[in-house]
Amino acid sequence: MLLDVGGLVEEVVALYSRSAAVRRVRVESERKSTSLVSGFRGQLIQVFGNLIRNATEAAPPDSAITVRVRPVHRRGRSGVCVLVLDRGRGIPQSVRMKMFDPFFTTKDLKGSGLGLWVSKRIIAQHDGTIRFRSSERAGLNGTVFEVFLPTADRPAVVQLPSLRSVAEKGTSEEKSGDEEELPLKAAKAN
Repeated sequence: MLLDVGGLVEEVVALYSRSAAVRRVRVESERKSTSLVSGFRGQLIQVFGNLIRNATEAAPPDSAITVRVRPVHRRGRSGVCVLVLDRGRGIPQSVRMKMFDPFFTTKDLKGSGLGLWVSKRIIAQHDGTIRFRSSERAGLNGTVFEVFLPTADRPAVVQLPSLRSVAEKGTSEEKSGDEEELPLKAAKAN
């Protein structure tokens, strides 16, 4: 099925904005026009819901998380990039290598430890990638998750107005000239 990832992400943002507000966290989004991707709607809603929920749980009260959707070109492939950025404490180095392991959780009894594991598998089945960058440094603390999904073979551009601009552009850990870094350093703390 051909999907407008930006529209899908907007739906998920709307779903999680209310629960984020209870935690005194704003969910801000920015959306640029992108081509359609081929995928399974329910699976992608599950991935983006998991990332947004994790970010709102990590974000301190009276802060915002950023969700950004934009077109990208990476390693010779056109696609859609979804970034989810929070200004939480950051992920400890000792935890980072286990983030995508099944049943690994830092949420004690609240989490099953399957969210990121399932998300990684879903994105891989969509021929995409998911990665993250995190910092525990004071003033630069926070985490950004990036999902890349390749555009469908039959490009069909969805033209929609941009939503609120909330973070500056940044560049990638694995730069190859046509990539951008995950923008943890570029976004300003609230």
